[in-house]
Amino acid sequence: MTPALPWLRATAAGALFAAASVTTAGAAESTAPAEPAAAFAAANAAFAKGDYPAAADQYQALAGTLPQADVYFNLGTAEANAGHVGRAIWAFEQALVLHPGDDDTLHNLDAVRQRALRKGLSEGGELRVILPGDDDVGTGLLTALTPNAVTAGFSLSWTLLFGLLIGLRVNRGRAGRETRQTVLTLGAVVVGLTALAFGALLGGRVLIVREANYGVVIADRGTVQAGPGDQYRPVARVMAGVKLRLRGDDGDWANVILPDGGSGWVRRTEIAALTSG
Repeated sequence: MTPALPWLRATAAGALFAAASVTTAGAAESTAPAEPAAAFAAANAAFAKGDYPAAADQYQALAGTLPQADVYFNLGTAEANAGHVGRAIWAFEQALVLHPGDDDTLHNLDAVRQRALRKGLSEGGELRVILPGDDDVGTGLLTALTPNAVTAGFSLSWTLLFGLLIGLRVNRGRAGRETRQTVLTLGAVVVGLTALAFGALLGGRVLIVREANYGVVIADRGTVQAGPGDQYRPVARVMAGVKLRLRGDDGDWANVILPDGGSGWVRRTEIAALTSG
């Protein structure tokens, strides 16, 4: 039996498996209008009674008027306890869009992904099965490094390059320093190429990753078709919680890029888009 995930938070309380108590509206009451605050308290009350589907419905409705990371955090917790793994992963992913890098949310997301993985690994059939995880939704190296790492690498490499160029200028024309000049030249070439690579990664993140639209599979499983309709050949099966890059729509179908770089079409009802708030 899968253990319950009992912990909620309103502003900054702990992770799913931390030894913390269930919070009520807390600080959110002081900043939110009375009606959203009352709805938040009612959702917490439903959760405390063990009515996780009702709590999830109420958090979902509240997110429409109060799209805050903590609301999605609690929504993910309620959905996980209700057995809706895909919806739980979507909610935690949405919380991370609003509050990137939050340790508690990352912890909870990983916990629910493990549930999805265990369920997905038992999936059989002839189609390849795509499981949720730390996927790159078809953007490769653009997301292999964190934004902070790319920015730091870009700044450091260009700083080193300018230092080497200054060294070359100072060393130029001085007798007996040919070896040093050669070393500085080779160093400048290597560092220059590295600086260009980090610049390309940084530009790619801005132009491609940040501007891209993403969605998460909320159905237990979805079938990826070669075209926008059941009459097209199925090419893969995506399990609950898989993150996809959205490219466009055709009626009830969404064109997506898969984590392995492939593409196809899935029903819109099987996915939920991530929004910036």
